[in-house]
Amino acid sequence: MTKIGIILDRARPGGARAAAHRRLIAGELHAADVRQQAALSLMSEFEDFRIVEPGDDNRPVPDLLLDQASAWRTALTARRSAAEVAK
Repeated sequence: MTKIGIILDRARPGGARAAAHRRLIAGELHAADVRQQAALSLMSEFEDFRIVEPGDDNRPVPDLLLDQASAWRTALTARRSAAEVAK
């Protein structure tokens, strides 16, 4: 079974570093991860605190993150299909 983990950090001193450390731990556990990180401000980059509206400097970040996650999904789907055929 493939599991997905999401690391969320609030804007606290050292939060980005803590998220990076947790990502390394996930890698040691052989979890697939994406390289891109999104640092979006809840106050300025969300509409009504629900809809993501990144500023101009962050606009490509969510798309890049989702592209990387999609690539893993494609790779893991093919791997899972091959494992099911081998059973």
